[in-house]
Amino acid sequence: MIHRFLPPLAAAALLAAAACGTAREDAAARADTIRVPAPAFGGTAPRTVADGDTGRALPFNGETVVGRPGDPGFVFAPVRSRPETVDSIRVLRGGVPVQTLVPGENLVVGDIPPADRISTPDLDYDGHPDLALLAETAMANSRSEYWRFDARMSRFVPLGQWETLMPDSAAREWHSHNRGGHGGRLWTAARYRVVDGKLEAVREEAQDWLEDAGTYVHIVRERRGGRMAETRRDTLADAEVRSGPSWMPDR
Repeated sequence: MIHRFLPPLAAAALLAAAACGTAREDAAARADTIRVPAPAFGGTAPRTVADGDTGRALPFNGETVVGRPGDPGFVFAPVRSRPETVDSIRVLRGGVPVQTLVPGENLVVGDIPPADRISTPDLDYDGHPDLALLAETAMANSRSEYWRFDARMSRFVPLGQWETLMPDSAAREWHSHNRGGHGGRLWTAARYRVVDGKLEAVREEAQDWLEDAGTYVHIVRERRGGRMAETRRDTLADAEVRSGPSWMPDR
C-alpha cells in the first residue's frame, strides 16, 4: 500500500514541548497617539505598538521590527502572548499601523526570536516584497505561512500555509521538499507559481515504498488542463533511489 502523496508535517513533538508556554501579558494602557516611529531595518521598536483600529496599545515584548532595504516603507511587528507563538503581525508604513495579519496555528520551539521567523520574499516576482512567517519546525522539515502584497489594494492578502518554500528565480517559481522515513528515502516535493494571485502547484514528485512489492516507486504529477495529473510512475532499483526531486542535486 502506498503512503499518502503529501503527508502532513509531524508536529507532535512541538506540541508536547510547548506545554510550558508563558501566561498572556496584560493589555497596555490606552494610547492617545501612535508611539511607533519608522525604525530603520533591524531597528528595535518601543515596548508597545498602537492598534490602528482601536487606538489601544498592545503588548509588543520588545521584539525587533522586520523590514527590507528597498521595500515601499513596510515594517512588520510580531505580537505574541507566549514565546513560541505569534498571535498577530502589525504591518506599519511610515510608522503608522495600516494592517493587522492574524496567522493560523503556529508553534516554533527553540531559541528563534519571532522577528527572525519573518521574511519578505517576492513570491510573484513583481518587485514588491511579500511576507512569510515560519509556522512549524521539525527535525528535517518546516512549514511557513505566506501573504502576497497586492499593489492595487496596497494590502497583504493570505496565501495560506505551505511547506517552507525555496526560490527558483530563473524559472520564477518556488519549491519545497519534505523528507520522511527510511533514512530520507521517503519524500515529497513540489514546485509552485503564483497564478491569478494564488499559489498553485505546477509539478509534484514523491518517492515512496511499496510494501507488497518490496521496492521504492517514484511518482510525478504535473498540472494539465488546470488540474494536477499523474504523468509518470517508475519502480526503482536500489541504485536509482534518490534523496530528493529531479530539480535538486542527488546526494
